[in-house]
Amino acid sequence: MLPLAVAAAGGKLPTDRVIDGRDPLKTLAGVAPSPHETLHWIWNQGRNQQWQALRQGSFKLLRRAGTDPWQLYDLSRDLGETKDLAKEKPEAVKALAKEFERWLESVRNDPTRSASLRTNSTDPAKPTDKSDKL
Repeated sequence: MLPLAVAAAGGKLPTDRVIDGRDPLKTLAGVAPSPHETLHWIWNQGRNQQWQALRQGSFKLLRRAGTDPWQLYDLSRDLGETKDLAKEKPEAVKALAKEFERWLESVRNDPTRSASLRTNSTDPAKPTDKSDKL
């Protein structure tokens, strides 16, 4: 959201930290393709439930954080996410899950990120920030 807000206000992004977002204004206006190959996100639902997801191409991979299995949907054919393809496409699940874990590890190791983003996927309330162990 930061790149969008800064661009809409006519400002410049800070250069002293990693900014993982991109300005989508040209994409939203229909004059440029999406600058993202893959989108990753984590959200909390309710008091103790965290979800994780990844979107790459037409595939969406998601799960409740922790030990729940990944679900896979082809949004080009199933926008309503009614048919889980995870069992039919285990190699796609494996590759996309590996990409999600790579991204999540980069978030956890980035000290410029909010501690709330650097949480343990099996316990959303437990930060992985090394300072919590001092």
